[in-house]
Amino acid sequence: MKSREYTDEQAPTHVAVSPRTRDAIPQWRGIAAIGWTPRMAMAVWGLIHAVIFLGLYKLPVRIAAMTYYEMGSDTQHVYWPAVQKLLAGRVPYVDPHFFVEYPPLGTGFFLLPALLHPASLRVYDWLFAAEVLAVDLATLPLIARLARRQRISATGAITAYGLLVPFLGSLVSQRYDLVPATLTLGAILALLDRRSVVAWVLLLAATLMKLYPAALVPLFLLYDWRPWLAAARHHLDWQDARRRSRGVAVYMAGLVGSTVAWYLLAPASLERFARWETRRGIEIESLFGSVAELGRLGGLAVSRNVAYGSYDVASALTPALKLLSTALTLGLLAAVYLSYARRMPSPPTPLPCAGEGETLTPNPSPARRIPFPLIPWLTGPSAAVDGPARLSLAVGEGETPLHGGRLPSPAHGESRLGCRSGAERDQSAWGGGEGIPDGESDSRALVTHATLAVLAVLLGSKLLSIQFLLWLLPLVAVQAYRPRHVAALAFVIVLLSQWVYPANWLPLWRFEVEPILVLALRNLLLVGLFALLWRHRGAASPVSSSMKGITALKPEGTVS
Repeated sequence: MKSREYTDEQAPTHVAVSPRTRDAIPQWRGIAAIGWTPRMAMAVWGLIHAVIFLGLYKLPVRIAAMTYYEMGSDTQHVYWPAVQKLLAGRVPYVDPHFFVEYPPLGTGFFLLPALLHPASLRVYDWLFAAEVLAVDLATLPLIARLARRQRISATGAITAYGLLVPFLGSLVSQRYDLVPATLTLGAILALLDRRSVVAWVLLLAATLMKLYPAALVPLFLLYDWRPWLAAARHHLDWQDARRRSRGVAVYMAGLVGSTVAWYLLAPASLERFARWETRRGIEIESLFGSVAELGRLGGLAVSRNVAYGSYDVASALTPALKLLSTALTLGLLAAVYLSYARRMPSPPTPLPCAGEGETLTPNPSPARRIPFPLIPWLTGPSAAVDGPARLSLAVGEGETPLHGGRLPSPAHGESRLGCRSGAERDQSAWGGGEGIPDGESDSRALVTHATLAVLAVLLGSKLLSIQFLLWLLPLVAVQAYRPRHVAALAFVIVLLSQWVYPANWLPLWRFEVEPILVLALRNLLLVGLFALLWRHRGAASPVSSSMKGITALKPEGTVS
């Protein structure tokens, strides 16, 4: 069958890809047809978001559900009163009359505009929206970088994010939930770039803003420590273990230190915060709230109440639903962690150094040869090739060759392969650093499992306000497996959420049938999104799939 040329913005080198395998490469063909580059996409969507955040969302009238609605917001009912207390000289947490329901960094973020001494709620609302917009603009290059790291279309990922966020409505610029989501995205990117301490510091900052990023700690530990654990089968490198411990030590020191400081300065405030978080009921928008509401349609006695800052439903099933909430959260998270832990392979067989006369034969299947640019760090300094060297890479029939015809460069802080002893190679880390280049697959696995962990928190929690979807959207935009399907499903979820709140919030509060059914459908689609990502959590990437078919590795035109 005749092969076709494939080119994308991250890998301009043309590589022949058969029609049988080209569809396995995640693409946004419609976006590519427009001719946008990632920088153009960031500029366009940044401008669109600026107009929406500072203009459309702040209109004094209600147009559909997208603009400033009459029901008020956190900037009006929570943030602005806190700013007024701060300007009056009170200190949050320490002052018994200045309680806030958020962790310390979250409180610091929405109190930051108080430094400019806003004269009115209207001024503060604009300042806070500008603050959130700055975070939103910082999210765009992170999405582009993480998309490139996974070898998917950066333009498509930016466009997906640019479309999803505004359709959550004006609460995007009236809540700070986008901030921990951006910090979490930066932490994942730093971890993939082998900047362990930076990654853990960013994850700590996200946790001190909203508690949910703590669910990613086991995934970070597995990613950080699995090269050491695999190498420990042959050699225990305690110096490397100490180096890998720095990041998690910083995270735990920051988390424990801030909690102890909070307790020493204001023990009553910390105790009240703990009660606030643990005694909440079943929120009306949560998955378990939908169960109670559907039960009401079947004759179950269900009441509503407002407590601990949330709008709850209460019924005879409430105690059981609370227990089920905890069990489901822990069960889903355990499944996600176990799934990622099972992806810990044995250390890969390193590619041979030039001049050793070795060949790599993991798969003796029939092969076809394709030209492949020789990477200098692959062969080490001993390779002497005159002119532009080429490398013949045999790929099994039906397999996809290396994406873009290039191996990823060594990860930050990792040494190059060169010509080293076998013992040194056995200790090398995999995941895009050395040996068989499987970094693309590892990146996708980490991003997918991180998204599953956030979804597990959302599905299992007693609380599921619409702004919590902001935790999910940046991660959804950089999914490598079926990106268009995932983004389309997320878009439907966002639209249904916007329809429920604020457009039909009062009918839902009155337990009318239509909003109950729409909310149940939204929550069911969230379950479907989890199932879709779970199904593809272990799918092989084009690079890792192609490596299975390598049968020989030898520079062309050299004397063996």
